[in-house]
Amino acid sequence: MNEKDRFNKDMIIVLIGAIIVFLVALIFDVFDLILDLLITHEKWQIDEFFILTAYITIALAIFSYRRWKDADREIESRVELEKDLLQSKTEAEEARTTMGKFLVDMSHELRTPLNSIIGFSDMLLDGIVGDLNKKQTDYVGNISKSGTHLLHLINQLLDLAKIESGKLEINGEEFELQDLVDEVSSIIDALAKKKNIEISYKIYPGIGLINADRLKLKQILFNLASNSIKFTPEKGSVTITAEKVRENTMLLKVSDTGPGMSPYDMEKIFRPFEQLGNMEETGYKGTGLGLSIVQALVSLHNGKVWVESELEKGSVFFVELPISLNAVH
Repeated sequence: MNEKDRFNKDMIIVLIGAIIVFLVALIFDVFDLILDLLITHEKWQIDEFFILTAYITIALAIFSYRRWKDADREIESRVELEKDLLQSKTEAEEARTTMGKFLVDMSHELRTPLNSIIGFSDMLLDGIVGDLNKKQTDYVGNISKSGTHLLHLINQLLDLAKIESGKLEINGEEFELQDLVDEVSSIIDALAKKKNIEISYKIYPGIGLINADRLKLKQILFNLASNSIKFTPEKGSVTITAEKVRENTMLLKVSDTGPGMSPYDMEKIFRPFEQLGNMEETGYKGTGLGLSIVQALVSLHNGKVWVESELEKGSVFFVELPISLNAVH
């Protein structure tokens, strides 16, 4: 309760008290009794009584004025604070817009030379310009891998910049979920094969045609699956399932047999640039943006994403999405 509300409450209480005193005085003829008392007792003359009443009135007036000034100062302080907060919010939004534009521009500028570096290094590895010795092959391979990793980071920064600037829009279209899974599986299976990880898919009947942004849903599924493969040890398993849970809702699940997560890790895993441990401890390198992008893309579809996990028992990522965006908007 602020000072103004407290002042108003006090005034209401004083007013109610005054009304009660007035009614009691009328009912019991208190005024006549007081007047008789003043007349019969010399120490309480009428003029002295009025002087005492005046003192009390002045004291109450001073008290009320001070409370009113305190409340007025509090209101002015709140107004100034709101102005400062509004200005800070405006400056933060401008800074975010500027940063987003910078990231978009820089991403485009960096991707062109990076694609050239990756392309020429792959040409060298393929022996198009002649055979390389072992040391040369290792060096060029490192160039290609580092360039690919940097390009992946730039692409994710570009996605994040679009999300932060609010320029990322949903383009809904109708398609079969199984077709989308088949497209993603060709890439996911290759990643799993490198680590000898068993990967399985189960699309339950009943979902039918879905209406969503095909590319963004593909990115959601790929980011979750590749993340599970990355943290699952060799000879482990990753399972991707999809089922209809309500009239216009489907549930995607990506489960793995990885090391699992603590409750603390689960709270921060969807934050941008957050990674579990560091590269020296885990042996995994990444951008820390994959899951935050997943969360943003799921939100654009009016869905939600969460994770359930336990240390040494693996993790399960859940994505709840509307089957048709038309039924939502």
